[in-house]
Amino acid sequence: MKKYLLPITSIFVSLALLGCSKERYDVLTKDDIIPVVEKQKFIASSEKIPEFVSPTTTKKTINNYDIDFQAAKGTVVRGSVYDFSLLDGQWVNYPIELEIQELYTPKDMILNRKPTVSNGKMLVTGGEVNIIATKDGKPLKLNASSQFSIQVPATNPDMQMSVFYGNQQANGTVNWLLADSIRVRESFIGRRDSLTTGLVIDKSSYIVFPTQIGWINCDRFLNDKAPRTHITFTSEEPSLDAVYIFLYFDRIKSVIEVYDGKSLEVPVGEHAKVVCFAITEGKEVYSYFQDLTVAEGQKVAVKLEKTTKEEFLKRLEGL
Repeated sequence: MKKYLLPITSIFVSLALLGCSKERYDVLTKDDIIPVVEKQKFIASSEKIPEFVSPTTTKKTINNYDIDFQAAKGTVVRGSVYDFSLLDGQWVNYPIELEIQELYTPKDMILNRKPTVSNGKMLVTGGEVNIIATKDGKPLKLNASSQFSIQVPATNPDMQMSVFYGNQQANGTVNWLLADSIRVRESFIGRRDSLTTGLVIDKSSYIVFPTQIGWINCDRFLNDKAPRTHITFTSEEPSLDAVYIFLYFDRIKSVIEVYDGKSLEVPVGEHAKVVCFAITEGKEVYSYFQDLTVAEGQKVAVKLEKTTKEEFLKRLEGL
């Protein structure tokens, strides 16, 4: 019997230890284990930016032949119902509907994803306007003989400005294309031909006689002689494919968007404001802002912090 005593004793000791361990495990799982927080799911930056605020638009029903009104941010719209037709060329009568969207601040350009870039080159902007015209819900276009015009307000007009039309992309951005335009006198009536855009620059505005409606921009290419460089961006959490990245060059009034973590060529020595943000599927906002002076081969480490929609919009207002 003695030779079995040690193994039996060992069994009882093991069972006792197991019992104690189970008690400690039960206590630990109930009181001490910290649950793992699930990572936030962010919207891909290739998607359209969700609307934080309603776009600044002016909707107007034209109930007579003449068109003459001022939109919410100061754009003056003039013309006649006879300036428009259906897409098949059929003439229309009043009433027609006009919708004017005005982007005159970096905040508006960023939130509406309308950077000031033409085929990869920076533009100095005087403001962006979108014009939509419909008749009974059907889209309209401008006639060849149109005298339709928009007057874009400007504190200090730039005599080098030209007209660009926006070619809208699937993700909501636009590529601005230089219009075939001529500089005309303020007394200009109509266009010389259906392919030429008229532009008047006076003391307080740009007056555009467009050949088409949609996105219209008073811009010019940035033609300074400063050396150029690319700015690269990194982000640990979330990854860059979930981060919207913009650069606002406040001195020259230019907004660019950064794709795949690398900016287009930007001027060395120019001051810029970095605006980065990411949005979760639950519409929570994470943002990062930074002021910088562009240096050769510059790198920016994006460190997003959670914020509120109101705080984020306030920061954009202060750009």
